Amino acid sequence: SSIINLYIHDVLKRGSTVINALGGYKNDPKKILFVIISQKQYPKIIEYINKIDSKAFVFASNSKEVFGEGFTYNYRM
Repeated sequence: SSIINLYIHDVLKRGSTVINALGGYKNDPKKILFVIISQKQYPKIIEYINKIDSKAFVFASNSKEVFGEGFTYNYRM
């Protein structure tokens, strides 16, 4: 995940969050890499992930809104 994390920062110019977790079945340590990207960037990151780790588990979801540093433009509800 560290190589993919560098790609996210250096190529996609996005931030990320790394979460330490345990697998639910085997209780083995895992790292969850959480990132919000544009729809245009999605095919790029999927292609890169497949090159690095073809068995990686990827979850993708559309977001209606994202608030926080780098995503808000002085707007809060």
